[in-house]
Amino acid sequence: MKYLPSPRILGFFVIISALAGVGWFWYFSPSSNKSEVYENGALTAGSVNKITADADGDGLQDWEEVLWKTDPKNPDSDGDGIFDGDETRPANNLKAAISEKLPEEPNLTEAFSGAFARSIGPRILEEGGLSGISAADLQGIAGYLPSSDSLLPEPEKITSDDIIISEKNDNTAVKKYFSDLFSVYEKTFYTLTEDDFSILERAFREENFSELAKIDEIINVFEKSFQGVKKLPVPGGWENFTIKELGYILRTKQILEKIRGAGQDPLSALILLPKRVELMNEVNKFHKETGELLKDKGITFSESEGAYKIFH
Repeated sequence: MKYLPSPRILGFFVIISALAGVGWFWYFSPSSNKSEVYENGALTAGSVNKITADADGDGLQDWEEVLWKTDPKNPDSDGDGIFDGDETRPANNLKAAISEKLPEEPNLTEAFSGAFARSIGPRILEEGGLSGISAADLQGIAGYLPSSDSLLPEPEKITSDDIIISEKNDNTAVKKYFSDLFSVYEKTFYTLTEDDFSILERAFREENFSELAKIDEIINVFEKSFQGVKKLPVPGGWENFTIKELGYILRTKQILEKIRGAGQDPLSALILLPKRVELMNEVNKFHKETGELLKDKGITFSESEGAYKIFH
């Protein structure tokens, strides 16, 4: 599809994202952890347990407590009767009750900068520069950045109740459905003249983050696509395709909304870029598999038909 970035742009950002993996410094600082993680400047065998621990059992791992500025030793940091884990990632039945009490969304870049200043910074000064930072240090740190999924809201669950299922499911109806699906994309994705990777690359290169406002158009296109696909009557037996397709659109939109904020939190955006690439690869594979399934059922599209572009 037109909106997909070029391989060159993808490679550029995957490399940058990998370099961002030197980021989880606070937990590896001897001053912060009182030598529980470091021993003679090297990572101890107990590091994994230290980093993945949830000391107060509130549903937030200790490293997440740093991001949210909550107390890792107190399950209810603000004393309002709601565990920190519930307050930062509420279940649906809690959202209404605590919507007024949700803390500000954490800024990973700010947390990273402060952690670097507190831990690795002093070690560089005291231990003779970068030579005092071992390869084991960097390898250990890189392994404990938060996952891309942890930086995103819980994915919305889409079910058959959210879509329109048609009783017509013969080959003619199925072919019409995928032609109509392409028509939705033709009016949305195919109107874009620039992808989010190109916009982000230019914003970083020119140090002009006002460029990121152009991603708003792409986010809007994903929203229009989501709503358009939901309105299409789906031939019975093909609802799982639509549910999965809607899930991909919605999840990519969530990632784009985070990337849009790269001016304030560039590290989160960089961590999410590989997830963006991963989802695009999944979508391509999913579409090719669907195309093969259609072919097995005797449903094909010629190159002159728009739906052909979905599966190739």
